[in-house]
Amino acid sequence: MEIGRKVRTIRGNLTQVEFARRLGTSQPVISDVERGGEPSKRLAKKLAAYAGLPVSEFLTREDNVFTTGILLFRGLRN
Repeated sequence: MEIGRKVRTIRGNLTQVEFARRLGTSQPVISDVERGGEPSKRLAKKLAAYAGLPVSEFLTREDNVFTTGILLFRGLRN
């Protein structure tokens, strides 16, 4: 499922304004993401926490690969 549709599903019966307030962002940001815009990494983390899902569910493939690479690198250093 695309990110925008996930966000819309998670939002449920809340208005975009109510949902944005709960996440500490603005209604235009929620609208943009629901219409196919890419959430910031900060917003992706908030969406993941709100939904109880991994943050990778709200990252684009490029961001996800980058984040996974960093985590692997950090694991190798320890």
